[in-house]
Amino acid sequence: MVKCTKIGKLKNGRLTTLCYSNGELVNCSVCDCKECVNYAGCIDLRGKQITSITDVWGNELNLSLPANTNDLITQLEFNYNVKATYVNFGANLCNNSNLYELQITGDLVLGSITYTGTGTDITQNFYQKGECPEVDLEHIIPSCWYDQFIEGGLDNTGTSFRHTNQVYTVYLSDGSVCTFSIAGANNWTDQVNKISNGLGGCLDAVESVPYCTNGCGGLPSPFIELDKMLWRYSGFKICPGKPYPIKVTYTSDQLETPRDLVLQTILSEKIYLDRCKTCDTVQKWFALTGESYEPICPKPCSESEFSIQESVCSFTLVNACDNGTNPATAILIQYADCGDGSLVNDIFSLDADGGLEEYTPIGEIDDCNGNIVVEPSLESKCCPVIREYCACIDGILTTIQYGIYPDTGEHVGWYSDVSTGEFLKRPITVNCCSDCKEE
Repeated sequence: MVKCTKIGKLKNGRLTTLCYSNGELVNCSVCDCKECVNYAGCIDLRGKQITSITDVWGNELNLSLPANTNDLITQLEFNYNVKATYVNFGANLCNNSNLYELQITGDLVLGSITYTGTGTDITQNFYQKGECPEVDLEHIIPSCWYDQFIEGGLDNTGTSFRHTNQVYTVYLSDGSVCTFSIAGANNWTDQVNKISNGLGGCLDAVESVPYCTNGCGGLPSPFIELDKMLWRYSGFKICPGKPYPIKVTYTSDQLETPRDLVLQTILSEKIYLDRCKTCDTVQKWFALTGESYEPICPKPCSESEFSIQESVCSFTLVNACDNGTNPATAILIQYADCGDGSLVNDIFSLDADGGLEEYTPIGEIDDCNGNIVVEPSLESKCCPVIREYCACIDGILTTIQYGIYPDTGEHVGWYSDVSTGEFLKRPITVNCCSDCKEE
């Protein structure tokens, strides 16, 4: 058995037992661990109000204010599975026969106890006896980690499983472009499965799976909801620092002009973790509540905060009606704003298979209440103006072109692909170096 020290650490008012060996967290079940014996000597708690007890890290024990010493002992034993005793020291040790020693044996390593009886707080530190080695705070506190990932979705609205030779062009945050194709599909669910497979080939993702927001088509519902996803979509999880999609376009034999698809990415909530090692060095992870946890993208807290840029295009769906049929046909108008000063709309209707098919209106369109359909406003009414500056990128002196909206002066962080003139939203890392060469 590996020799180690068993220590209870308070987390959110709950006790989690950890074990340490040579400065590393280990698995208590495979180690020969000793219990700690804490004592606070020469104190008199009789008739005193105990206001707090902390562990050696400064975390306060979750106790109601004890009415007396026996109440304190009962709470400690019940809440934290320790053995507490109150022993008379005697006149020879404390020079006062009324002073006592409070002993607490178990997994806790305690710091101090504070009590009052005369209006003045008295704080007494706990000490650990020989059965519990001295706590080395620098090495014994587990390193801080957290789990966070990019949750994303690519909606299949604007496509059709009936289309042949579907081509998806994926623009990534690092400036690279990836394309995948689907020859055809049997139904909407089959199509979104194939989209997920193709998208997974473009991404360094930990997950690329199809979802449906309401469980349609036999697909699972997502654990993390994305409010821009309509029904079926391809979901993905990517670790921060990896390239992620910022724009996706779609063409097919039936749709030659590229159409921007609805894309959404968000950062998941941070889950803070303890990283532990078993005695055979296998990593184990625990959430701060003490439960075992399997992280997706663990990162040390010392790493800088990560942020993601918004997708290039934003989309708005508007419910409307085509009054050229009797009864009127319910339709959806999708407006796409890709920041180029124009607003593109496509019209869809729900088909018998539960998907959205492109729809050509027959008569007048209104909001289904006799009113005109109000278009959403553009993010900016002006096209970006080109600005240039020189930068050293990967050791090469390069001319960078950025877009700035003249009406707001907003620097949108776009750059121009010189070969096509197309604006793509991507970050550029400028690496200023002394050995930069002229291109």
